[in-house]
Amino acid sequence: MKKFLSFTLLLTILLSSLSFSSCYIYVHEYQGKEPKFKLNNDHASYTLSYMYLDKEGEVVIPSEYNGLPVTRIGSFVFWNEDYLKSLVIPDTITHINRHAFQNCVNLEIVSFEEGSKLEVIEGCAFGDCHSLKEIELPVSLKSLVDQTFLGCYSLESIHIPKNVSHLNGHAFTGCDSLINITVDEENETFKKVGSFIYEIKDGKKYISMCLAGDENGVLSFPENIDGIRSSAFSICKNIDTVYIHAGFDYIPDILCAKEYIVAEDNPNFCSIGGVVYSKDMTKLVYYPRSKEDKTFTVPSSVEWIASSGSNPAAFANVKYLENVIISEGVTLIDRWAFSGSSINTLELPKSLESIGSKAFYECNSLEEIKYAGTRDEFRTITKGHYWIYFTKTPIIKVVCTNGARLVWTGLNR
Repeated sequence: MKKFLSFTLLLTILLSSLSFSSCYIYVHEYQGKEPKFKLNNDHASYTLSYMYLDKEGEVVIPSEYNGLPVTRIGSFVFWNEDYLKSLVIPDTITHINRHAFQNCVNLEIVSFEEGSKLEVIEGCAFGDCHSLKEIELPVSLKSLVDQTFLGCYSLESIHIPKNVSHLNGHAFTGCDSLINITVDEENETFKKVGSFIYEIKDGKKYISMCLAGDENGVLSFPENIDGIRSSAFSICKNIDTVYIHAGFDYIPDILCAKEYIVAEDNPNFCSIGGVVYSKDMTKLVYYPRSKEDKTFTVPSSVEWIASSGSNPAAFANVKYLENVIISEGVTLIDRWAFSGSSINTLELPKSLESIGSKAFYECNSLEEIKYAGTRDEFRTITKGHYWIYFTKTPIIKVVCTNGARLVWTGLNR
């Protein structure tokens, strides 16, 4: 019976891995040396669906097929093409579909013909083009969406043209060398002022992107804003300290920040030692992701480790924290609270009544939990369904007061 269970578990893990990989691996089927095209729904234009490359050098996308314009570059057409180093996109192209040039690691130059009609570059279209340093986007462009330039870590500068009306900060996730983003002065939707790019919409002003802190690594938010877009901090750099003024009712998640300081007159939050709590100190709201302390003890006043509402999970993705001691008095650990964190050991109090689902999801370094109650009490607060809380977390040892030890493997569910 044990052998059957072990085999079943192994098979489940292998199948899960294959399923996960299929989302990120695309295999080109050889269809000959001639380009392939697909007639669009308007029956007046084509999409480039296949193009064979057999040597390095410049690639010019066809502008016409069968007497009709080629207006789209299809998804995955040039996926993983090592030969592609230089690219010319004709003025007929209006859309570049998802993943069109993803993982073209040697692509250095992308040129758009004069009079380009390009309007949309879809997600991951130029993802993981590691050699791409600069690209001059055409004036006709209207939209830059999620992960357009994901992982283009050599990209140094980008100019947002005047007609762009949709810009998502996640378009540049992983662009570690991106130090210069400019916005055309004639753009009516987006304006760059200092380290911020603002979105002006329906008479309101939002922070669309935050680029960096000041020369001292400090980020202070302007007070005359109506909101902050969720993707605003995807590429921000040089931020050690974040100041939260009185008008803030949620905490922005900035991965490079080491401490948060909340204004004393903020009615919602307070901060101690760079960590953010609710005003009455009963809820731990946010632990800075790059705070360099190895050990942290939750204050005794805290009853709830949170990840609710608009705020991010309290300890999610913390980089350096290894040991967490949760004091008596805490009754609830919210869902996803420690997900993706670097913690190695954890002490849980007997006062704990509930653990939210996937609270320790992908805590790959978590090895031991010390619980101040008995084994039966631990089963009660987790309802015995350990995989709900430790999904994708490896083998964990739980040490209870009666000496009982539980060992299990987090399952990929």
